[in-house]
Amino acid sequence: MRHEMNAGHAAEGYARVIGDPGVAVATAGGGFTHVLTSIANADLDRTPVRYNAGSGPLETNQVNDQQAGFDQVAMAAPVAGFAHRVTRTELIPRPVAQAIRTAPSEPKGPVLLDIPWDVLRQSVDVDDVEDYRVEVDGTGVSPAGAVDRIVEALGTAQRPVALVGRSFVTAEARAQLHDFAARVERIDAAYVNAGQAGMKRLDDLDEATWDAVFDTNAKGPVLRHALRTYGAPAARRGGRLPGAAQAQHSLRHGYGPSRGRWPHRLHPPLGIAAKAAVDHPPSRAAGPTRVRTTTMQFPFGQPTNAIIQVAYTVPDLTAGMRWWTGELGVGPWFVNGRLGGEGSTYRGEPGKAEFALALAFSGHTMVELIQTLDDEPSIYKDAHARHGYGFHHVAKAVPNVREEVERRQARGASVRFHDLTPGGDVFFLDAGEDAPGMIELVQDSEITREIFTGVWRASVDWDGSRPLRDFAELLPA
Repeated sequence: MRHEMNAGHAAEGYARVIGDPGVAVATAGGGFTHVLTSIANADLDRTPVRYNAGSGPLETNQVNDQQAGFDQVAMAAPVAGFAHRVTRTELIPRPVAQAIRTAPSEPKGPVLLDIPWDVLRQSVDVDDVEDYRVEVDGTGVSPAGAVDRIVEALGTAQRPVALVGRSFVTAEARAQLHDFAARVERIDAAYVNAGQAGMKRLDDLDEATWDAVFDTNAKGPVLRHALRTYGAPAARRGGRLPGAAQAQHSLRHGYGPSRGRWPHRLHPPLGIAAKAAVDHPPSRAAGPTRVRTTTMQFPFGQPTNAIIQVAYTVPDLTAGMRWWTGELGVGPWFVNGRLGGEGSTYRGEPGKAEFALALAFSGHTMVELIQTLDDEPSIYKDAHARHGYGFHHVAKAVPNVREEVERRQARGASVRFHDLTPGGDVFFLDAGEDAPGMIELVQDSEITREIFTGVWRASVDWDGSRPLRDFAELLPA
């Protein structure tokens, strides 16, 4: 295709006609925005399509590289069942397998894989890549107890009606439906698809006949409300209510893109759900639902809602770095030989303790080693008195660190240490008696990101040269 928009719609059309998931590939930025309309169409029409989109390099995520300086995953998430950015080349098979499994599973729909340029260009040893075999059961899974309610509803219904939609577009599916109708001798069936009705038209049915409704269309709840509110003509239009009434009705009852999909999964072989079940649905926890996944990331590849650092105290900083590099291949290390002291606070009082630290990355997680330089009271001396050297804290970067600290204090946390760094405020909080260590909260700022990304960038394809480096190399000029 000469244009990504055509490629997206072609993949969508292929999936509709053939029945197998379609695939469309688009470049970063403008290429992605060109296929966004087809992603939305595939979501609305429950069409299984896998979209692979490139994006700018992780290390230049904030500078609009390749005209892709926006969050493609966040844009696609409202209209995709699964949207994910891949941050490590060797992990590509894992989200690909999940995408292949998600798209054709009920409720069917589009999925997006966002692969940054630098991730795409890296090479990996085949032996290091896990093998993911995917078996797809596109019929989905029924919520707990739904089948029993279907059978009970069938047994008591006087004139049960099967209401089917696009799931029965193939001859094989229609043959299954006719076989099912023959087995349940009292059943009438209505075929609703884009305003067309077959087998028995909805106009011939009145509200009294709807003792049990079997619904294979993801728009079922809206269709049912259309029958109750606007009568059969509205239902014959595929459950789409006229204009503003549709939007108001959908939002009022919790259906539609802004509130998520109907929680029921469809059951093989026909994917039916009884009116008795949908009028009194089980809780969302009772059955599996499609989870929309949005992954926002720091430039160094770690999700913004994840911990970014694991820290340990050591008796000797040099020996500690040597062990991590020799045993685990972590490095290079950026060393700050002396910090703390004046300007910091410890338990609300001016801090006096000084210490040295070293930073390195293992994958997308930062490792910090700390050595105290004196006998002054400090959070590190406190930890050593309790359990000796070893794990000390985990760190998270948050948009407004002071607000986050106040929120945690309201829940009972206590600030044990505070300091001001080039990137902003840093707080250490006591996480409670059951916690294995402390929580460090740092200000998510441009300088913080630049420093941490510099450490991560040095670790990518590190050849072992210059294992110890000066922390000052990371600071803005």
